[in-house]
Amino acid sequence: DATEGVTDPQSQGYSLSAVRVLFSLGLSGWIDTAGAPTPPPPESVGTEAPATPAAAPGAGVEPEAKPLSADIHLPSHRRLYLQVSKDPARDSVLVRLTEPRDSFALSKCEEIAIFDNGTPIKFFVRSHGEHYVTGRLSIRALEVLANSADSAISVCADQWQLGQPSREGVQGFLTARHDLLVQTGDADAPVAPAPSPPAEAPATPPSDPSAAPAAPTGAFPPSPEAAPAAAAPAPAKPAKPSK
Repeated sequence: DATEGVTDPQSQGYSLSAVRVLFSLGLSGWIDTAGAPTPPPPESVGTEAPATPAAAPGAGVEPEAKPLSADIHLPSHRRLYLQVSKDPARDSVLVRLTEPRDSFALSKCEEIAIFDNGTPIKFFVRSHGEHYVTGRLSIRALEVLANSADSAISVCADQWQLGQPSREGVQGFLTARHDLLVQTGDADAPVAPAPSPPAEAPATPPSDPSAAPAAPTGAFPPSPEAAPAAAAPAPAKPAKPSK
């Protein structure tokens, strides 16, 4: 038969349609088994705390107080700068000596001192600069400069004199330092020397002010020396025999 081996076009289309339907059903079933996609997390509104603004550097911190200092002018356009240490109770202070620009005595000088009755109080040099030198000086040396009219600062072979305004400036610095130590409780009160005990006096009986003074009797107290012993009686003469 001529019709054998010939495929009906309608049946072919039906077969293709069936295959497509089955493929679509299988694909949709596979997608359904995978489950629904995970939804994105909801946006949180108003739950997060607002970011705290960063504090400005140095806000709320009190500025550090400047240390006690004094800039004292000396004769011949020289200057003496004094400043207390971090510990004001320390027995020395920071010092800077400055000279005029046309002088060069401080550039290499290492021998700086204040003389107290011929005894030098050394200035401890820390650094040299252009027309200045820095170091440490004891409180005792400042007291000499403030109180001794003939005291001076010995800078190698030169003597730096101090006028009366300069000495008053040094004394004002010492007074301000003492007041600072009193405020911080570091000042030591001067210790007064203990009074010496009075000499012991012989005890005398209290006198009655209403009693009149006794009249002299004319008799003197006996001499402390012993009185001489009385003379022994002379021995009796033997009686003469009777005749």
